[in-house]
Amino acid sequence: MIDHKKNRENIIRDLKLNLIGPSPCGKPIKIDEMIIFDSYSQMYLPYRQFSSDLPNNEGDEILNNRKPSERYGLGVLYPVKPRLSIEDEENENLDNDEVERSKVETSLKLNLKNKDLNNDIENLKNDLNIEVEKDLLPSSFSLSFLVKSSINQNLTFEFTGGFYEQPKNIDIVYKDKDGEQKKGREWFYRSSFKCSGSIDINDENNEKVVPQFTSLPTKFDVRFKSEIRNIEGNKIITFSVSNFTGLNGKRRNLDENSIFQCQLKITSDKFSILPYPKAKNLILDEEEQINDLLYRDKRNYAIGHGISADWGIPDKESNCVNEISSEAMPTVDVPNISPDIFDDENKKIEISFFNLSRFGKFEEGIKSLKSLYKNYQQWIDKSDLESKKLDIKYNQASSFVIKNCKIAAERIQRGINLIENNEQIKLAFQIANEAIMYQQYRTSIPSRFIKFDENGNPLKGKKGFEFSSPYNSNFDLNSEEYQKKKWRPFQIAFILMNLESLAKPDSTERQIVDLLWFPTGGGKTEAYLGLSAFQMVLRRIKDKSDFGTDVIMRYTLRLLTAQQFHRASGLIYALEHIRKNNLNILGDHQFSIGIWIGGDSTYNKKKHAYDDFKKILIPKKKYNINLNKFHISGCSWCGAKFEIKKYEHSRQRVYGLKENNREKKIYAHCPDAECEFHLKLPTYTCDEDLYDQKPSFLIATIDKFALLAWRPEARNFFGIDENGNQSKSPPNLIIQDELHLISGPLGSMSGLYETVVEELCTNKRNNQLIKPKIISSTATIKNYNHQIKSLFGRKNSSLFPPPGLNQSDNFFSRIAKTNNQIDYKKYVGIYAPGLRSLLTSQIRTFTSLLQSANYNRIEKKELSLEEKDPWWTLVSFYSSLFDLGSARSILSIDMDNELKDYKKTFGIEDKYIRSLPDPTEILELTAAQKDSVEDNLQKLSLSLNDNNKKAKPVDICLSSSVIEVGVDITRISLLSIVSAPKSVSQYIQVSGRVGRDWHNGKSALVTTIFSPTKPRDRSLYEQFRSYHEQLYSWVEPTSVTPFCEPVLERSLHSALFAYVRQTSSLENAIHNPNFINYEKKCEKFKEILLKRIETIDKSFLKLTEKYFEKKINIWKKGSFDSWESRKKDNEIPLLIPQGNYLNEKLKFKTFQTMTSMRNVDAECMPHIFSNIEDERELN
Repeated sequence: MIDHKKNRENIIRDLKLNLIGPSPCGKPIKIDEMIIFDSYSQMYLPYRQFSSDLPNNEGDEILNNRKPSERYGLGVLYPVKPRLSIEDEENENLDNDEVERSKVETSLKLNLKNKDLNNDIENLKNDLNIEVEKDLLPSSFSLSFLVKSSINQNLTFEFTGGFYEQPKNIDIVYKDKDGEQKKGREWFYRSSFKCSGSIDINDENNEKVVPQFTSLPTKFDVRFKSEIRNIEGNKIITFSVSNFTGLNGKRRNLDENSIFQCQLKITSDKFSILPYPKAKNLILDEEEQINDLLYRDKRNYAIGHGISADWGIPDKESNCVNEISSEAMPTVDVPNISPDIFDDENKKIEISFFNLSRFGKFEEGIKSLKSLYKNYQQWIDKSDLESKKLDIKYNQASSFVIKNCKIAAERIQRGINLIENNEQIKLAFQIANEAIMYQQYRTSIPSRFIKFDENGNPLKGKKGFEFSSPYNSNFDLNSEEYQKKKWRPFQIAFILMNLESLAKPDSTERQIVDLLWFPTGGGKTEAYLGLSAFQMVLRRIKDKSDFGTDVIMRYTLRLLTAQQFHRASGLIYALEHIRKNNLNILGDHQFSIGIWIGGDSTYNKKKHAYDDFKKILIPKKKYNINLNKFHISGCSWCGAKFEIKKYEHSRQRVYGLKENNREKKIYAHCPDAECEFHLKLPTYTCDEDLYDQKPSFLIATIDKFALLAWRPEARNFFGIDENGNQSKSPPNLIIQDELHLISGPLGSMSGLYETVVEELCTNKRNNQLIKPKIISSTATIKNYNHQIKSLFGRKNSSLFPPPGLNQSDNFFSRIAKTNNQIDYKKYVGIYAPGLRSLLTSQIRTFTSLLQSANYNRIEKKELSLEEKDPWWTLVSFYSSLFDLGSARSILSIDMDNELKDYKKTFGIEDKYIRSLPDPTEILELTAAQKDSVEDNLQKLSLSLNDNNKKAKPVDICLSSSVIEVGVDITRISLLSIVSAPKSVSQYIQVSGRVGRDWHNGKSALVTTIFSPTKPRDRSLYEQFRSYHEQLYSWVEPTSVTPFCEPVLERSLHSALFAYVRQTSSLENAIHNPNFINYEKKCEKFKEILLKRIETIDKSFLKLTEKYFEKKINIWKKGSFDSWESRKKDNEIPLLIPQGNYLNEKLKFKTFQTMTSMRNVDAECMPHIFSNIEDERELN
């Protein structure tokens, strides 16, 4: 069995040896006399010092390819800058800066030659931080810690490292072709050292500490200092190390006066080092108190200054440690979280889909649900007893925890009771389980491709085309393939919790916003898909004629929306399969799914889709059209993929899409004639189709709801007819995924629009008033109560699973273990001011990671394909597109050179050196690549083990925030995060994209490359261990202010128009903005809005009323010719897209209204043309 964790440790070890050192390798050689090499190349083979005292005479390191200051950039104490006269200092600074500028500019011009990037030299120079690099070279670092002063103890320090010197009075030469001796580059040999001594904690006046032992040569001036402060009877000590070598010289000798591989250890002969004190007298809310409780065992024992801090294992009784140390490249193990849970007998708790369906042993299924509840209740009781033993300061927090757990358990029990006692609910629950079984199995069927002959003609099978694998006709839920599928306990528990709020509209729980919290990759999607299936089926069971949009699932990122579309489509196809066989229960109207996202990603009009489809059939380079905008790449039921194939010189066929020439529209169908969806897929992606078909399940981006002010036809989603009355039930369930992203400006804008969305989704038929159920999900959030209240206007919210008494166990999720060994995700921190720039740090780090994924140079063996695959593809995340672009420019130039240097330094054979792709093949994942993101995700899924001759696995992928949520690529385990992301939430989400296959030992390796110029990066590096051990507690609260002045100014009229147009007659909503009762509609919306503000924040009432009157007065005083269209220049519409240019006539007379909640400012788009023909084509 392959030990992937061992390979991961080898990759980390190689990274440390490359960036910190020392890394002695090669043949031992004596350097006590003149050395003559036969050739230049022989001179620069790897060598190490000869030592007769060591095995095989293998001594310390020799550097002959790079100077020490160029070779290593972490864990170095550079000499302080020499004391110069003002005149000398100015001259030296001028000279050095001019030299540095000249060197870098020349280098950049050479490297960027023929790449049309010379105009970017100034930007790249700024990124290299040329002017400040000398100030970034650290000459000291320190550790702060707290010690007991009440006990006698022996506190000692040990400072170790190495230094490099050139051989004195020894020539090292080589012979040229003519036999003449010539000098080559400088050689440096390493010596290690140790300094040690005692720290007197009672000597507060004498800060200087003199080591009792040192093996450093006398030329080094290394000073130790101890600052001691009293605090509550104990003492905080800040112990620092500084390198003053060469202080009085003229220039700094960075190679021979620097100290490398520095490490400081401070040890007590007793466990007397206390947890570092926190700020006192802080008023903590409920969530913060619970965080303190959850992470009470994860204490911080030291603070680094210019270095990262580490410590030993705490004593169980005293909670003190006896050792702290500095770490130049800190590594932290963060446990993976598993959704698998076990009962008291250590038996895995599993819930069968089959036994909860109509075809299984339903009594056994109910029994398993009751057993789950029983185990949870026992766990709560046990936790309640444990809470009584906790420190008194945790009393309030623990009572919060136990109360929330008991509420969750009661709701689960009520869900079980409903299934047992209500036949309609029972039937809906059973069918929902069947649908999820189908969805889980059918969407896991490998992709199937049409077979073609050499002329591009499809091969014919028994029925239709021949595919790469036969049609899977297994629909027997009792078969082994289906039986393997199980509910994860937290998924079914979440569904049970919410059954009452969906099944009983008058339930008080319908007003609760239930937030599903689970780490990335845990299976949140299946939980709310199961709940969606239950709701859609129950609606049909209650009234077969009450069809229409029933579930709205919203995302923030269009990529995320498209990715989840396939999984949700599988559920809808399953429901449709079940419906066809149960018409008496579920009616004649199909279950369908639609995707409603931005116009750049899907088609707004049928004609546009039809026209583009025709262009695909007769391709031209200038069109550059593919299937991505249709958003259906295949059949989610049988796995058959859509294809575009040439069959004549200038024509193509599309397999999976068909045109209706009479109606000029496109519809999707499965290309496999054996599939039950061969004639048509119940899937809609064009906006006009969505308005016509009213899909049962609507997937949308949250910003798309700005179109409610522009598209009166969208009323069809809400069951509103052409007269403005509800003729069908509106959506009963709203799902908001990745709640943490609905914050800032987007969250504030969304909060205002939510007033309209909730009102449109409120069922007012039959003299009732039933608001929609809202559920949400996230893997990272803080202060969720406030965010939910501001966003949805709901006072009550509930987090599931509620936390337990410890962050490692909330019953529904626990620390992951394999063979009783904890599975960890490894985080490595890289802060390298000595490498001069963030770009250089990336190049050095990436080279080491990529090469060591191919070849283990310590054991001198190439890894097998299975060993390589988890680490083969390096994904690198950037917070800004500028950083990503700069990295791409430099990486494509310098990576090959760095690999060549790696080969020379370590003497590795050419066949073991990684061959990197052409610069044009470096993959990018950014939102700007709308048409290629999904294709690139497919490329990332390619494994080294795939027998695909046409495509190879990706080596490097540079990504922006696109990868933050919803990207599930199991095989990737290697990630670099370049500079700390803008928020802790983003950091957690991004690092959660890798290591999904930890069940098979492929846990992730995440390297965070910190910027030396950013204070926040340095702070996170210094607290690297405590930061990662308490990662979720560092998540920042989000900000949502839907009724602040900027939002009201920009969006209040948009929300007003949305309400008025959607609830009025279609005739008025399309043609007449001055219809008779529009003022009554406005007053009604004002009443709704002010009532909502009273729930959220009463302080905004007056401000909102002021802006409302302002907007209404403009509408009343204006004489508008139309809602939006302008057939003539002198016409004045009520709405104009925000960002459009307004002439003097229109200013202050019309409303600039958003069409999206993202891009709302005016913008100018440049176009670059290679010739005049391209320009004509665009125009």
